[in-house]
Amino acid sequence: MTSTPDEGQRQVWEPTDDSDTHRADAQSLRIPYPGLLAQLRWAHEEGQSAYQQARPHPYILRGTVTEDEEPPVAEGPYSDLLSFAFPPGFSLDPAHTLKVTGALRSTVSALLDEAGHDVDAMVAVHGHKAPGDERRLCAFVAYPFVGHRHADGRLRGVGVALPSDLEPAHRRALLAILLRAGGGLAELNVPAVSEPIPLTYISAGATPTDSIRTVRPQRWTRPAREWTTALPMVLDFFPKRHGREIKASVAASCRLAGLPEPVAVEVLHSGAYAAGAPTLPARALRRKADERPLPARHVRLRFAQPVTGPVLLGSKKNYGLGLCLPTHPEEKPA
Repeated sequence: MTSTPDEGQRQVWEPTDDSDTHRADAQSLRIPYPGLLAQLRWAHEEGQSAYQQARPHPYILRGTVTEDEEPPVAEGPYSDLLSFAFPPGFSLDPAHTLKVTGALRSTVSALLDEAGHDVDAMVAVHGHKAPGDERRLCAFVAYPFVGHRHADGRLRGVGVALPSDLEPAHRRALLAILLRAGGGLAELNVPAVSEPIPLTYISAGATPTDSIRTVRPQRWTRPAREWTTALPMVLDFFPKRHGREIKASVAASCRLAGLPEPVAVEVLHSGAYAAGAPTLPARALRRKADERPLPARHVRLRFAQPVTGPVLLGSKKNYGLGLCLPTHPEEKPA
């Protein structure tokens, strides 16, 4: 969003999450907010009025630019992020990420099948594309608690990201089984957990509370020029050596993910940039025992223009690894 303080100049206000609302320059504005499109689609399916989805959202002043300097926002590869929270006080070890997201994909497929949909025709869900098929796939994600001084990296919920090129009929089917049919996605069976995990849908307009902040869609979708991995990315390629080649591999992963070319890439050999972001053991980076063990890294990306999320990178992006958190260059993760 921009406003005009002086002729030829614009103030740039960017949507932010609840962690910034205590700042003196944060303003609550009743204008379109990140996640509104998904909320309007849900309201349409539920027969609710569009005006009921309007609500204030926190914005932060990021600077003043001339009209020629103002970059457009780049749309990421996903148009909707549907989020579901674990019960308050319940969390999972991030080493179980692939088990959680694999179970989520299996559950979504089963719900579609029970509702009478032809899951075999839904390439975006099952992920088995023919050579040359350029369509994007759904991403099944698990949300770690990161970016806060008390962050522990444990998983607090799950989400399904729908690609922007998803066939309309398939989008309607997914929205129906996730949000409405049979009560929607209400629980998740994870191999590492003895009992089904109850799930609660968290809309973009949900009341901001500590128990759901990590799972709110706008936490992961708001436009930003800088993105930092909350879960390590598994590289798409095996670099010959560390240094410039591994940065080139990460940049190539951005292109494969449908993102713009980053203007800067930072890669850590160990550790993470975001507070609480976990480093996962090798066994937690493979879905199958016979998979080639590609290296995983925490990275930080800077783009020339704001990019909308969710941002996911690497060979396991469709299963939640490489999930990134939007940050700002002038800020350091808490």
